[in-house]
Amino acid sequence: MKHKQTVEVILSVDWGAQSRRYRFGNLVRVEDGIIELKPAPSDETAPGSVIIPLNRIVAVILTS
Repeated sequence: MKHKQTVEVILSVDWGAQSRRYRFGNLVRVEDGIIELKPAPSDETAPGSVIIPLNRIVAVILTS
């Protein structure tokens, strides 16, 4: 996967704002056991990024 791609991440458990099982955003990095995602502006009100353990991810879908 290329960095800064827009992706949808499907999670194995309810996690995050409003107990959603998914996240939209730009891929920042993929490293040893984690991915870092910068949430889409409409997805999160606070700036920053989210680190998600790979064992909590069911699927990563490219959206662009």
